[in-house]
Amino acid sequence: MFERAGLDPDNPPKTWDEVFEYSRIIRAKLDAYGFEPNIIALDELLLEGIPIVTDDGKKAAFNTQEAVKKLEWFQKAYRENLMPRTLGGYGEAREFYQSGRLAMYTAGLTMLKHIEVNSPDIYKVTDVSSHPLGKGGMIKVSLMNLAIPITSKCPKEAAKFALFVTSARWQIEFSKYATVIPSTKQGLETSEEFLNRAKSGDLSAKAMLMASKSMQNAVDLNSMAVHGIPSEKYADVRKVIQDYWMKAIKGELSAQEALDLAEQEVNKILSK
Repeated sequence: MFERAGLDPDNPPKTWDEVFEYSRIIRAKLDAYGFEPNIIALDELLLEGIPIVTDDGKKAAFNTQEAVKKLEWFQKAYRENLMPRTLGGYGEAREFYQSGRLAMYTAGLTMLKHIEVNSPDIYKVTDVSSHPLGKGGMIKVSLMNLAIPITSKCPKEAAKFALFVTSARWQIEFSKYATVIPSTKQGLETSEEFLNRAKSGDLSAKAMLMASKSMQNAVDLNSMAVHGIPSEKYADVRKVIQDYWMKAIKGELSAQEALDLAEQEVNKILSK
């Protein structure tokens, strides 16, 4: 699809603004979609470096000109039909990509295997690139944890085992058998095996290697240390922002109107 649209497959977009421009060309040349985002308003704000609440967690802080610009970015993409107007998100994007109707699909590592199994012809012409960055310079990452129950009879041994499993050597070794990225600063780029696999054309190894290198930008957006929202109010704040964000994208409100209304409701939630 890139080649047919006159784009260079070896020069994929690195920012969301570039994703927009590439999608515009794909729409004009192929009458197809360039991308389909999985829109989570809270994450979109954080990835642009926009704080959600004030440092004390008592007032909304997201109603900024930067937020207006980001929401208008989505509105423009929606109006120009650069992404499916159904806004079906991650699941729909997978189906569109596997059927050859979507040029770019932002997904995790495990999705490559699904594409290979469900749509081998698409897999053959698939390549991978690093995730586009917003102004916040962050990539969203989902974490897994090793936890020790308070009732454990052997907490010291359990802690020792956890340290063993999460050590650099065994994180890299584990990655050879499971599609995971080391949680250590010593990543897959230090492994000759992964480097050789990627050079030989192993797409999964290439994706894992690329993801490992990008972990320097990885942030757990669900962490309260990142979003700052009191835990008991997180779900309500998230829902309010999401609802107004989606209404604006669909053209029911201007970006500024949506953020103003969301700010008012969030402040009410935070004041309780």
